[in-house]
Amino acid sequence: MVTIKKKNIITTYLNLWRVFIGWICVNCSKYKDKIYMDFSAYKRNIMPAGAEKYSEIVKFGYCLFEEPSFRNVILNRLHRNPILYFVFRVFFKPVESLYISVAPEKIGGGDFFSAWIRHNCFIRDYRRELLD
Repeated sequence: MVTIKKKNIITTYLNLWRVFIGWICVNCSKYKDKIYMDFSAYKRNIMPAGAEKYSEIVKFGYCLFEEPSFRNVILNRLHRNPILYFVFRVFFKPVESLYISVAPEKIGGGDFFSAWIRHNCFIRDYRRELLD
């Protein structure tokens, strides 16, 4: 059984001011319903046992710090509003190796991103080709 590491929770609490700014950006977005569905999917897949006692904003921060691809999903949802996109991006650096070029309307809410990628994208692993 996986449990929450104290280090990860401490990181989340120390950065709670950043998480709060991200939470405000999400709540101001017109795609907040889809972001909430995405957040629920990430919580189901990465939140370990014992996380029920924490508030939603702490869980949100845990997902942002534990699974960096979640940041890219949120940025994809926010990119229609340049101000929210800029503010969120200043406080949460996206994963540079993951670029989502699909319009936020076309990605259904609640898709755990790695599952969505497996079903809708072709991924080429260049590192494997270099090693062979």
